Amino acid sequence: MALLRARGATRLTSSATAVFAPRTHVAAAESPATLRSSLGIGIAAALVLTLASTLGINPYQFGVGDNSITLPIMHSYMDPRLYPGDFMVGQKVYYYTLLWQALAALRAHVDVSSHTLFLSVYLVALFATLMAVYLLAIRLFRSERAGVIAVTFMLFRRPTLAGIDTVESVLNTRHVATPLVLFALLLFLERRTVWSFVLLGLGYLIHPLTVHPVLAMLIVAAMIDPARRRALAVGVAAFALLAAPILAWKLAHTPPSLHLFAADPRWLQALHLRSPHHMFPSSWGVNAAVHAMLVVGLLAVSWWFWTPVRRDDRRVLAAWVATLLVVCVAGVWFAEVTPIGAAFLLQPIRSFQFLEYLVILGVANLVVDACTRAQPVPGFFTAIVAGLALVITAPGAMRPFALFLIMLAFVAWDRFAARPLGRRGFAIAACALVALTGAWQAAERRGDWSEFSATNAQDASWLDVQSWAREHTDVRDAFIVPPGLYDEFRVRSQRTVYADWEDGGLMNSNPAFGIEWLRRMRALGYAGKGDPETKFRPLRSDEIRNIAAEMRPENPRVFFVAPRMEGSRGFPVRYLNPAYLVAEVVPPTGAR
Repeated sequence: MALLRARGATRLTSSATAVFAPRTHVAAAESPATLRSSLGIGIAAALVLTLASTLGINPYQFGVGDNSITLPIMHSYMDPRLYPGDFMVGQKVYYYTLLWQALAALRAHVDVSSHTLFLSVYLVALFATLMAVYLLAIRLFRSERAGVIAVTFMLFRRPTLAGIDTVESVLNTRHVATPLVLFALLLFLERRTVWSFVLLGLGYLIHPLTVHPVLAMLIVAAMIDPARRRALAVGVAAFALLAAPILAWKLAHTPPSLHLFAADPRWLQALHLRSPHHMFPSSWGVNAAVHAMLVVGLLAVSWWFWTPVRRDDRRVLAAWVATLLVVCVAGVWFAEVTPIGAAFLLQPIRSFQFLEYLVILGVANLVVDACTRAQPVPGFFTAIVAGLALVITAPGAMRPFALFLIMLAFVAWDRFAARPLGRRGFAIAACALVALTGAWQAAERRGDWSEFSATNAQDASWLDVQSWAREHTDVRDAFIVPPGLYDEFRVRSQRTVYADWEDGGLMNSNPAFGIEWLRRMRALGYAGKGDPETKFRPLRSDEIRNIAAEMRPENPRVFFVAPRMEGSRGFPVRYLNPAYLVAEVVPPTGAR
């Protein structure tokens, strides 16, 4: 809303003309009060749906997932004494984002806990994402109903290609950067080209991988429009200026092992083991190919029914879609057929997520459009099939199926009933429906590991071990932990760890790290492919001693953590709880 207000009263009037004109022509300008009403509906809907998603539909969690890597890195920025010699935390020099330094600096100056800060930033970013989707629908389709339906579709997290979800359950860089790039698309449609590149520059400071495909989309769309070419040059310059800190960081700290046009086979082996769901389409199975064809098909069908607000909108959208498809095809080719380092550094297949957002917008408009036609029956059939196809890949598909059909009934009632719901009534009914769905799902998850957790979603016994480590050991001490656990030991303990499976998520920018990660996995007993929780054999005492000896130059005391049933391997036990034990790996008698 602030972005729209900044354009001034004249700009408000012209926006209202485009947004609220009838479908058949561009009418006289609506009043600023009407525009404010539309924005008010969007803000209210985004607020309700943000809470419904966070608490029930996609329950927010702290301390798991990507937080396993980002929290230790943020802690190390806050206190450089932490994690001496830590294998994973040492890679922060190649983790190109300013988000964690910014949050660390904020924590240093504001008395706020990490979990409160993370939840606050998560809520703001999710609200901004939903508002961006709503405003894109308003801009493209002149329909608050399409906007409300689009943000509802957004809530049912769908895994896109390359393992990217449409909605995140933890705070990560992608979650924070996404609303910035979506607002950049909105500004580009409003022909505020330079400002769209400014937002991309800000997003680049947070997550370059999310910005790269959108940067390509905007450059291509601007290049084919002669009227935008001057603005394109200024915009690219503004982007480069804002992105300069990350670009300079990348130039100053590029790992020697990374070669953009080649790929070390040992690195590829590690990537295949740790992150095939992100990198290698050949491992995704037939369902991924069906999903991709479904998205492209829905895109074609939904945009066929679209009447653009402005004459050049269809050309812009076509340029965006073509760019994304080319980027995705290139990503597949250079990951599978001719592997090169740039493909794993830039991960172009991730750009498919933006096709998903365009499909969400298009299908939402299709649903509303079906009710505005003189002969609605064929349109209703198309809308029902498209909507169900859109949500079929969401977890627990029956619930989004039911929600979609009820919302379609709301649209039909609004169109054909003697007393329609109206713009506000439709938004209120839809938000109430989503809120009830979120409350229902939250109640179903009560006591389950996937329920909402604002403090720490890790296993309680595992957190007890971490608390003991933080309170009873020195910051220079280190731990050998079960590598297959998804709950990261570093998060609460703030202690150095030899290595674990989650660490491998940082190997994309540094092949040497990936090669060393695989060596450490084998040292920890990795015995084959598959689920890491079942592919590690228990270590012998001599293997534990060898790892401890490797760590001692930087970590004077080394501890070994294991499930209690496996025993201490003869090492003195320092801590026990019902599930785990901690033993100290003392040097053999006479050893230094």
